[in-house]
Amino acid sequence: MSADPPHGDVGEAPSDPPAQPAPPSDVVSPGYGSPGYAPGAWSYPPPGFGPWTAWSYAPAPWGYPYPGSFESPGRFHPVVAPRPINSLQGRAAPRMYAAGWLLSLAGLGILVALIAAGIAGVTRGVELLIAGIAETACVALTAGLTTAAAAQGSQRRADGWQDYSGPSPFLVTGAWLALTTAASLPLIGLVGYLNLRLATPVQTLLLLLVNVAGYLGLVQLLVVRPGALSWREMARPKHLAPDPNDLPAPVYEGADPIQGARTQSLRALGGDALLGLALSSPFLIATLFLAGILTNLLGMRDVQSSGPIPAHLHGWDLWITLLAAAVVAPIGEEIFFRGFATNAWARSLRRDSALIRAAIFFAAVHIIDVTSFDDLSIFVRAAILAFVVRIPVAWALSWIYTRRHSIFASATLHAAYNGSLVLLVWWVGTNNTSW
Repeated sequence: MSADPPHGDVGEAPSDPPAQPAPPSDVVSPGYGSPGYAPGAWSYPPPGFGPWTAWSYAPAPWGYPYPGSFESPGRFHPVVAPRPINSLQGRAAPRMYAAGWLLSLAGLGILVALIAAGIAGVTRGVELLIAGIAETACVALTAGLTTAAAAQGSQRRADGWQDYSGPSPFLVTGAWLALTTAASLPLIGLVGYLNLRLATPVQTLLLLLVNVAGYLGLVQLLVVRPGALSWREMARPKHLAPDPNDLPAPVYEGADPIQGARTQSLRALGGDALLGLALSSPFLIATLFLAGILTNLLGMRDVQSSGPIPAHLHGWDLWITLLAAAVVAPIGEEIFFRGFATNAWARSLRRDSALIRAAIFFAAVHIIDVTSFDDLSIFVRAAILAFVVRIPVAWALSWIYTRRHSIFASATLHAAYNGSLVLLVWWVGTNNTSW
């Protein structure tokens, strides 16, 4: 945890324009660049942005500070004096802040001690005790990071953040990692204790379901419940920083407004699905091409690895893997990484900066899939490979989400990409074909 910077995740200089007060709910200023425009209210659509539809955007109480550029309203975070990280003075929720610090440090300290003990070889013969201590540490870390995230959201609301007043996606992700680890350890222990021999696809599906529960629970608790974002806003984001290259939804021309809205919604969903499907194959090909190059450069061609998708799939294993990879994983990850994280950053950053951050973040989190190597050198190379090959599709998912203003577009791309990859692995394994 660190002290709250003047502009949070954005990191802009304190010289940026101060926050503008929200206009009355019944007042909407003229569009940006038009006569009578006044900073402090952002009305849609800005001139030159194309044939926007009614549902695509809504007025927001943010200013548009820099004429001639597409800067986001995230620059309107209020300028506050930096708070010392070890001080409770000026905190909106000092008790939560202190509790978050103490619990997080305690959990992290225990985990570091366990890792050091494992390296020293003093954990042999006391595996059950070590597992209990590890579970306690994960629970403490989960409680600490969750409390810290709640305190950060309270602080941002007290400071008057108008674009996104919830906790940082980085902090919430730390809480998710600790939570899912705390939930997975007993599940894995129970399976081992009962001597259940679950197929790899079944294990993967169960762990993914735990992940999805963690995603949804934390987003509901830390983001939706305090009012930073709503589920509807995550599905159809209306308050992203504008970009001149956004893809407009089809406009319905008809006499019946209700039928027009339904037709427009169906056309929008159809456009989302078609664009996602169309992009899945090019990005899968790009990923495989990049993976082939990096595998040779990193000397990983002859290294046997076990990724999240088993090399040989037969019968029900194929269908369970497809369910896990093409349905369960996209649902949880799109809600968390696009609906929550990308949405939050795209409200507070310029569009290109938000996409780069979201892509790197998504790819970095997936390094946790690399778990099957004991050799440190091979592990590092495998982690680099896992990170870099995910950058193209990670960028594409955030790009289509912000361009279409639709989580259905990114979810379709995600599902088609993962499903195609599973089928490709199945085909290669069935035909004994070399990559």
